Amino acid sequence: MKAYALILGGGSGTRMGGDTNKVFMPIRGIPAIVRATVPFTGICAGAVIVAQLDEVEYMQTFISQFGLARFVTAIVAGGDTRQASVANGLKALPEDAEIVLIHDGARAFVTVEVIKRALQSTAEHGSGVASIAV
Repeated sequence: MKAYALILGGGSGTRMGGDTNKVFMPIRGIPAIVRATVPFTGICAGAVIVAQLDEVEYMQTFISQFGLARFVTAIVAGGDTRQASVANGLKALPEDAEIVLIHDGARAFVTVEVIKRALQSTAEHGSGVASIAV
């Protein structure tokens, strides 16, 4: 089954008191959105990233700069709500997408193991939720 990642990067960072979208903030020199996308590259056929309308070009710059332009099949503008943003991302997926893994781009430390467990659950049960114990 062909899996794609849908990565939500349209947040604002206001809850953390920032004046910039937290997905662009570097973690040891690498933006959170890049760190959140890379683990999917060896597992999924591609990814769609959702960004704020006024940050789509900025997001494209980051994705290209860090060598992810081939993997990321589209960068689309989000909506007024998270649900609308997910809907916009789903519309941009390639037609051959059979499984979609939706991930918050601010969660920069998702692991390959967690992604694989979610995929396995999807294959076995038709859906899956990635989580780890606190």
